[in-house]
This record gives sequence, structure tokens and C-alpha cells, in this order.
Amino acid sequence: MQIRENVLLVVKTVSGILCMYVTMCGVNAAFGMDFRADTLLAMLYCLIPAGSIFIFALVKRPWPEIGLHFLLAVFYLMVHTALDWRTCAELGYCGTVGATVMDTALTRSNGSTFAVVLLSIAALMLGESRIKEPTHG
Repeated sequence: MQIRENVLLVVKTVSGILCMYVTMCGVNAAFGMDFRADTLLAMLYCLIPAGSIFIFALVKRPWPEIGLHFLLAVFYLMVHTALDWRTCAELGYCGTVGATVMDTALTRSNGSTFAVVLLSIAALMLGESRIKEPTHG
């Protein structure tokens, strides 16, 4: 039981660190983003990942946390892909839409958002298995 609790602590710690990283990616993007070209996409590109740490810190129930992190990851991937597609279309090096989505999904910031989802699921599974163990009275 002690090992499971330690693993749960490590999983939650790594998840929190990744949430801070994703949030910092959004904050960092806001300083270098040209908001004139596509204002709505640029604002979403900065604001969506910035919410990651707030979801981690404020949502304590596991299923809503997983759902919100998943929505954040999917919407961030969509917005990031749209910006990548706009850039490669302007410069003329786009392949297929699927290739652009995969290239975007494999970036560190997008990979981190999906890693947070997987770590949240792992934490849920570790937490549930801890509850199911019989108590010795």
C-alpha cells in the first residue's frame, strides 16, 4: 500500500509539473505571438494552454479533471494545427492535413497536454485501486 501511495504521489507531481509547463507555453506564446494575422486563433493558442494549471489546482474530482484536461488537449491540438496549417500554406510546404495534425501532435507542448490526460487517468486508477483494498480492523 505504501508503494502505491508513493507512485500516486509521483504521478500527481509529474502531472502538476507538466501542467505548469503547458501553462508556461501559453504564457510564453503570448509574448511572441503576432495577433494581427489571425486574432481569434492567436488568442486561443495562448489562452487554452494557460488554463492547464488552473484545472490541475482547482478541480479535485478525478472524472471532471480528466474530462477538462482532455478537452483542453483536443482544442489546443486543433488551434495549434490551424495555426501550423496557415503557416505552411503561406510558405507552400504543406503535406496532407493528417500529416500536419501528426506533426503538431508530436510537439512538446501538445504531447505534454495529452501526457497530463494519461497521468490523470493513471492517478484515478491508482486512487481507485487503493480504495478497493480491504481494511484491517
